[in-house]
Amino acid sequence: MKNQPEELVRKAVARLIMDQPFFGAMCLKMRIKADPDCETLWTDGLSIGFNPAFVTDMPLETVKGVLAHNIMHLVLEHHLRLQDRDPSTWNRAADYPVNKILEESGFSLPDNALTNLQYGTMHAEAVYSEIYFKTNQQNQSPNGNQNNTGNNGQQKTPSDPGGCGEVRQPPSSAGNGPPSSADLSKAQADNRTNIAQAYNIAKAIGDMPMGLKRLIEDEILTTKIDWRDVLRDFVDVTAKSDYTWTTPNQRYLPLGFYLPSLNSKDINEIVVAIDTSGSIRDDILQDFAGEIRSIIDLYPNTIVKVIYCDSEVYEDDIQTFEPGSDVTLSPVGGGGTAFIPVFEYIEKTADKMPVCLIYLTDMECYRFPGRPDYPVLWVQHGSYENPPPFGEHIKIPC
Repeated sequence: MKNQPEELVRKAVARLIMDQPFFGAMCLKMRIKADPDCETLWTDGLSIGFNPAFVTDMPLETVKGVLAHNIMHLVLEHHLRLQDRDPSTWNRAADYPVNKILEESGFSLPDNALTNLQYGTMHAEAVYSEIYFKTNQQNQSPNGNQNNTGNNGQQKTPSDPGGCGEVRQPPSSAGNGPPSSADLSKAQADNRTNIAQAYNIAKAIGDMPMGLKRLIEDEILTTKIDWRDVLRDFVDVTAKSDYTWTTPNQRYLPLGFYLPSLNSKDINEIVVAIDTSGSIRDDILQDFAGEIRSIIDLYPNTIVKVIYCDSEVYEDDIQTFEPGSDVTLSPVGGGGTAFIPVFEYIEKTADKMPVCLIYLTDMECYRFPGRPDYPVLWVQHGSYENPPPFGEHIKIPC
């Protein structure tokens, strides 16, 4: 019996959760709905619409591919960068870098998906300019639309020339017309938070395409995402990153998929290590104290232990903050940087391993311990190029 289009799309999302958890997690952030008025699929950062007739006879692996195609438009922020460009030409230009990444990640796309090795290495804006120039050279209309006409002589321009999914601007808060600057700013902040959360989920599971991992780490997490948001998301995902098969995900049982559900756990103790080698400014410490306070407010049963370390741990100066505490940091030290003492101290003194370790540092040390049995987030201040061999890594702008 042939699957109904809605069921086929739900199955594709379920498979993405298992096979490509980053894309699956991003899909779960979207409202996915049938839209028979669109050509193929579309996304605006809030929803993914699909034409039921378009996906009906499509193989499941290809449905996964076109869903991932729409998610990659969001990762590359194509829905925020349209500006006053021709939408059809912009969609065509944006498809090339998207499809290159998806092909490298092993996704199956429709046969007519736009691919070009030259364009795949260029930003969408550069591809748009080249396509726009070529079409104008071919006596296209001034706005860049291709002069495709039907029998009645009226111009017909496909909204999705690549046949994998159309990217649209976010909706306007006014209810009509293009989004305002405030709408775009909010959409960008929400989109980047979604990306960071999906990234952390995929990393916790241990399954992330290498090319996509580099893109997100180098182009998004380190330069576009506010470090405070990533820190909060890291703690939140850490608290809910244990999958359990005992309680299946009820959402996918009717589809025949027995998937694990996320099992929330109490956060008992978070360890924050602060590098006191002398390069962490007072204003950064004040910001960090505020984020520790936010963590305690978010998880009222949490205890935050702050360890100060330069080349050694200052055991007599360790601070512990509980709900209701006035979080005031009192760093001691001033020598060189060493990472290993903090991990040794945790191993030596903890009755059980912490939920996670957050390390504020300048990263100016090349000796790392072995990978611990708990998640680690390195929050770097400064431009020193020394990525850690394990854990998450974000940078505080200098």
